Amino acid sequence: TMTRQKKLKEFETWLETKLTEAQKLNGEKQIEFVQRVLSLVETESVKIANKKYPDIKNLKLPEFSESANTDQGATVPHELIKVVRKFININEFKVEEEKPKDKKEPKKEPDQVIAENAKSTKSGPNASAEPKESTTSAKTEKPVKTEEAEDKVNNTVVGGSRHSGIDWNSRLGVPQYRTQSDNLSIPEATCNVTTMAMTLERLGNSRSDVIAAIDAKLKDGKEKTDEELKKLWEEKSEAYMKKITSEAKADYQKLRQNSGGLVGKEDKVAEKFKEIAQYEDLLDFYMYLKTEKAKDREKIFSNTHNDSIPEEINSSNEDEYSTERIDISEKLNAENRKKIKQTLDNGGSVVVSINHKGTKGSHIISVQSINEKGLIVDDPYGGHYEEYRYGEEGDLFAGKNKGPSDRKKNGEPYRNTKHFNSNVKDYTKRDFTVEAGQNLIADESKGNSVLLKWEMINESKILKNKSLINYVVLYGKN
Repeated sequence: TMTRQKKLKEFETWLETKLTEAQKLNGEKQIEFVQRVLSLVETESVKIANKKYPDIKNLKLPEFSESANTDQGATVPHELIKVVRKFININEFKVEEEKPKDKKEPKKEPDQVIAENAKSTKSGPNASAEPKESTTSAKTEKPVKTEEAEDKVNNTVVGGSRHSGIDWNSRLGVPQYRTQSDNLSIPEATCNVTTMAMTLERLGNSRSDVIAAIDAKLKDGKEKTDEELKKLWEEKSEAYMKKITSEAKADYQKLRQNSGGLVGKEDKVAEKFKEIAQYEDLLDFYMYLKTEKAKDREKIFSNTHNDSIPEEINSSNEDEYSTERIDISEKLNAENRKKIKQTLDNGGSVVVSINHKGTKGSHIISVQSINEKGLIVDDPYGGHYEEYRYGEEGDLFAGKNKGPSDRKKNGEPYRNTKHFNSNVKDYTKRDFTVEAGQNLIADESKGNSVLLKWEMINESKILKNKSLINYVVLYGKN
């Protein structure tokens, strides 16, 4: 264990130096460099799985060619997800054309992700009349339009790289950080499917796998022409969106909280739903297709659905993963902490349900990693108040002596901010699209790689056989 910690820390430090180098590069040179790093990470991850750690002094970046690059079945160690995710983020942005020299760019923060022109408040998937935090692009070179460059654009996959046909998130088991606050379906109530999307990506399942699973559901074992399948997608997704609102008991439970007049425009959204829907909204649609009930997303981690990865989505062998759910009635004891670490060390995924509203209300989050300080989590709802303790007054996402009604006050210091950009008439450019989900800015990604300290877990009270952590779901590799 000590060898693993030491060697992976050395590799992490080495990768951070390469990230700094990448952020200093421009245009296609930057993308080429990042792809070389990711290719090396893939190769080294295979070795690490066999307890062969990188020789830092002799590490050299390989040349990268998409045509010669083959999937090695690698899973990045959980300790490296945070830094590798930053390289993947760069690879998912378009390369901007060079801006006029008289327009100077503000200095970019070192840790800031490199945004693309879609971040403009005038156009792009995150377009909005509301002012947003700046995510300034790095200086770029105008790419040369070659036949090879055109092929790269034409062969990319939705939800994957913008520069090749590779979805590095699912390929390397490095889930994209996902916020429920930009979901098409009920931003306030979709922590479950948003967390499941990150879980499935960790296990190697891409957005394309969900599309294939939905295709299978819609075909129902019968041959369908492309036109027939397209019509089914539109009809069923429209019915799904209408069902969300018809089952709602409050405005926040309606489709996208009725922002921008989406209620009543489901047919328009349905026309492009397959092309623009985020991974988590596709999962929500998939769950609806299983039972025709929009609320069945709530069962995705329950005893009803937790016995296996959703069957049609799992692209791996049927028996490659096993699932264990552990109900936590007291503290997260040493045995369960060991199970979490073993699952993550072996390339699996871990989900926890936490109690966050005083003595009532639960929330589902993805565990990215584990260390001596606590659990590193990807929380789809946002960051959290570090002094929160279950069983005392307060709310995990509101602050000291605050309750759920205080979350929206004081500039939403913890929860992710929703950007409805309802002034944008083109639905394919709204904030709920897959492209926008790849271009999160600071106030949309407060829950990215957050530390849930052992103090918060261990010092929370136990009330009626409940503590901070409600249950744990382990998705382990066999």
